[in-house]
Amino acid sequence: MSTPILLKRSENAKVSAPNNRYPKRAAFEFYPTPPEATRALLSVESFQGDIWEPACGDGAISKVLEAAGYQVVSTDLIDRGYGAGGHNFLKSETPLAKNIITNPPYGTHGLGDAFVRRALIHARKTGGSVAMLLNLRSLCHPDRTPRFQRCP
Repeated sequence: MSTPILLKRSENAKVSAPNNRYPKRAAFEFYPTPPEATRALLSVESFQGDIWEPACGDGAISKVLEAAGYQVVSTDLIDRGYGAGGHNFLKSETPLAKNIITNPPYGTHGLGDAFVRRALIHARKTGGSVAMLLNLRSLCHPDRTPRFQRCP
């Protein structure tokens, strides 16, 4: 069975206020995930164990996962009234759950790639899975193809 690849924030990227260079981007890359995206993932994948949503925002992904019966740990760098705010996933050393599912901020300077790297580090520790929700353009970058082939 083919597994969809879903990606989120970057490990080495700096977190900053709204970017003046890219004024059309939402502050702190806050773009809530439509519930249909998470339901589509769950229609083709299942996860054993609890799930960490490290960029939970307003809980869009977490709420769908919880409704599907999963135990979810929800954190975010910014407190948006859902989950635990003030948690920098990119600096986290200890996984908070076996699996990670998120829609990372894409940002600039490799923010999405850093999220993927950190999530894979945690998954190696827990034996869990990583699902990152990314736009198609993220998958097309020639530097990423070998990485996705090594770790689908």
